[in-house]
Amino acid sequence: MDVSHSNNFNLLRLFLASLVLLSHSFELIDGDRSREPLTRIFHTISFGDLAVDGFFILSGYLIVGSWLNRPRPLEFLKHRVLRIFPGFLACALACVLIVGRLGSNDQYFAEINYYKLLTRLHKLHIEGLPLVFVGTHYADVNGPVWTLNPEFQCYLLVLFFGLLGIIRRPWLYVALGATLAAIYILHFSGVSIRIDRGKDIYQDIVRFMMVFIAGGAFQILTIGKQPNLAVVLACIVVLTLAMFDRRFAEPALATCGGYLILAMGYVRSPFLARFRQLPDASYGTYLYGWPIQKLLLFYFPLLTPLALFGIALPMAWVAGTISWYLIERPALTLR
Repeated sequence: MDVSHSNNFNLLRLFLASLVLLSHSFELIDGDRSREPLTRIFHTISFGDLAVDGFFILSGYLIVGSWLNRPRPLEFLKHRVLRIFPGFLACALACVLIVGRLGSNDQYFAEINYYKLLTRLHKLHIEGLPLVFVGTHYADVNGPVWTLNPEFQCYLLVLFFGLLGIIRRPWLYVALGATLAAIYILHFSGVSIRIDRGKDIYQDIVRFMMVFIAGGAFQILTIGKQPNLAVVLACIVVLTLAMFDRRFAEPALATCGGYLILAMGYVRSPFLARFRQLPDASYGTYLYGWPIQKLLLFYFPLLTPLALFGIALPMAWVAGTISWYLIERPALTLR
């Protein structure tokens, strides 16, 4: 991840992490997306989907840039491991020892499958725990961490592409992204393309690879650092129209949305410049947001979505800041 202060990416990532909490505030209470704000407007994707796609776009952009700057395989892999695993492992420890116990009963620790728990951590999974938050919707100790494994797989994909020289062949890289977008559109148009696990493949691999590769394509083609106002306006129109159709919402988000994200990342503003010295608390906010929201709902079930969001967000920001200073930043110094 980029930790420089020459752009607005830290603030953007924190905003995206906050959107995930906003989306979850409605879904965790209702058990569905009937009241989720973005879903109510477009009836396609949620703010949570949009935010996670945004994370993958930015990640693709920055990770491909990292490879282009220093195409050294072992160093590249070490950096990626140090960026994602320490924060995850610390959060997993907190979820197992604190969150899980607060969301269950006295037999909690005795019922943990420690072998399964320990042998799944390298896959960025938290498994082997007994039932927690029984009687609530989405009774999981930390639902969003499932996206970490696909993200790390995308890191490995960049390494693989880099070794093959694909990243140095821009239009080959773009063609791969276009192919994934076509597969995605065909799937949601009713054309059945079964790959390995069937429908899951579109969430776990095709979707994330599509948006991640789109971010990398912006980096390779050096698009977005000097945004054009006419292109920005065109992207806003196209993205808004595409958001009404499930087939095109995320492909448009990967392309037009990616351009808009980068435009915001590089816009020069004295107001935004004030936030460039903030700690990179986005990863921790994302990791701890769900456990905090689940605990609040478990003990205060009458909270409204907006009340839940208003209380959980600053708590998640604090947790993210602590994670950055105590875990993530020290780990990065090992690079």
